[in-house]
Amino acid sequence: MKISRRKKLVDSLRDDEYRHEFVDQRITVGVASQIREMRRGRGWTQSELAKESGTRQQVISQIENPDYGKLTLSTLKRIASAFDVALIVKFAPFSELIDDFINRTPESLAVPSFGNDTKLKEETITDSLAIFREVLFAQPRTPLTSEYILTNTFSAPETSFDKTRNGKPIRKTSTTETRKRNALIFDETPRGYAYDTDRIR
Repeated sequence: MKISRRKKLVDSLRDDEYRHEFVDQRITVGVASQIREMRRGRGWTQSELAKESGTRQQVISQIENPDYGKLTLSTLKRIASAFDVALIVKFAPFSELIDDFINRTPESLAVPSFGNDTKLKEETITDSLAIFREVLFAQPRTPLTSEYILTNTFSAPETSFDKTRNGKPIRKTSTTETRKRNALIFDETPRGYAYDTDRIR
């Protein structure tokens, strides 16, 4: 079904006049529809969206009208900020425009805010698990400060063997090394890990 629709659309776009009109309609109708769906998805009235974007209800009503066709980039940026979503403005090949048109659904129009973006949440969980595993098992990669010295940070722990169990010595880890390990934090730069020296003191 989609292949048939795509072929028909490609054939129609071979006409210059139809092609230019199609682009114009995708901008005006598409943006107006998406703003309306995002507003409804959040349970907002036009007046509430106007308040969030610093404009008037009449302006929102015009923006949601597919026949208005006078949207400015400045207005779109304010709307994006109100919804807490990204705004992508770019030139694209017709193949990309066709794919977007064929695959667009009402659900895809209702873009979630940054805080409700499930893909970002999944990435955060995945990254957190990876960081946790590295903190437990990995060696540090690159020193970040002058206080961070690789040989001292991960040197062999001080031990004592003043007790035995079943004839074998029991190793005790020193308090200093335990405090160092507890102070290990993840530095948000791409270089890796560092110790929080203030917490080690």
